[in-house]
Amino acid sequence: MAANCKKRLRSEVVDTMEPPKFVAYDDYLALFNHVVRLTDMVNHLRGGIIESGVPKLSLQIANTC
Repeated sequence: MAANCKKRLRSEVVDTMEPPKFVAYDDYLALFNHVVRLTDMVNHLRGGIIESGVPKLSLQIANTC
């Protein structure tokens, strides 16, 4: 009779790996700048819709953003 294999399966090891806790400053800065640009775009779109949209739509947008 063969002995039971006690090695872990490779898929278990890959599934339990955690993402890195630290990133390079340049990567963080690029992500931060991207989020700032996206936030600015959303605010401009929100303002444009509120100014030119139907009153009911503008109220709903004002409440959700």
